[in-house]
Amino acid sequence: ATSITNGDGQTAAAGSNHNAFAARIAVSPLGAMANDEPDLAISKKPQFTIGANYLHNTVDAAGYTGYETLAGDLGEVNNFGVDAHFKWLGASLQGEAIFFDADRANGTDRRALGWYAQAGYMVTPKIGLALRYSQYDPNRDASNDLQSEQIGAVSYYFDKHNLKLQADVANIHKQTSSGPTDDLQFRVQAQLVF
Repeated sequence: ATSITNGDGQTAAAGSNHNAFAARIAVSPLGAMANDEPDLAISKKPQFTIGANYLHNTVDAAGYTGYETLAGDLGEVNNFGVDAHFKWLGASLQGEAIFFDADRANGTDRRALGWYAQAGYMVTPKIGLALRYSQYDPNRDASNDLQSEQIGAVSYYFDKHNLKLQADVANIHKQTSSGPTDDLQFRVQAQLVF
């Protein structure tokens, strides 16, 4: 899939010569695979998808401040990403990494990296468990700004993703110049699709 837009962000109709280009390619060498995280179908044969994506955007300070890292400046933004997803017999593994590179006109460039890995298992056709680890470094050239999350989740699927109840607990770790913080987060959420 490819996309070319005006590059000025959502709902911005202003004319701009700073177009954004995005592309994604994914292959499923073992056959078609459902586009959801858990193995709700409890697949009898292995399923695997691997993908890559790219985004290029020229950000103009006059009309766009959506990227915190480029607000108020002209810059070239390049994002590169890779992802993979595997399912079989109720088990699922997936991960993704995003590399962000911003070349700013004022010379203060920014490089960032984010990634996650997740494992899940359908204990029954209605109950799923998942563990996720994610990490985000908003400025790879600075210290004391790394963020990470460790999450455990349980889901009950009344009607697949159309009606489900999910609960998770997470440790959210942030490094700051004044020292690290750890927050314990509990969430319960319901989803109804109609």
